[in-house]
Amino acid sequence: VNMDFMYLKNISDKLHIMISLNNMFSYRKWTNQTIERFYPALEFFTHFKIKNSKFFLELDNIYLNQNFIANQYDLFDNIKIGFEQSVNSKLRLRFGHSNDYETYGFGLLINDFMLDYCYLNHESLDYSSQFSITYLIK
Repeated sequence: VNMDFMYLKNISDKLHIMISLNNMFSYRKWTNQTIERFYPALEFFTHFKIKNSKFFLELDNIYLNQNFIANQYDLFDNIKIGFEQSVNSKLRLRFGHSNDYETYGFGLLINDFMLDYCYLNHESLDYSSQFSITYLIK
């Protein structure tokens, strides 16, 4: 279970930026019995579109603690890249990569809901599947 607050700004029809406050509430239990809890953190995100493809760049885990940012935060460990290909108006195929993991998955748009699935190869958690449902407010 996780709760985030996000603000998305459309700069143009091809460029979008987002800022989010993640992990306002966070509790995750995996099939290998690992339990994760996360502190609130800022995330900056952008994507740009070329035809039916989107490219993503994310900078995350900026914890709201000045000492952490000054002494422990490593920018390059917190950069993520991704790619999304729209197959049609309802189906999207996805790939993501960071220092800790790779993901492969898809998103399916049904009315105002996005159903997402990804297969995750994580450095610490091994292989797992993740599902999410997002309600799109218009």
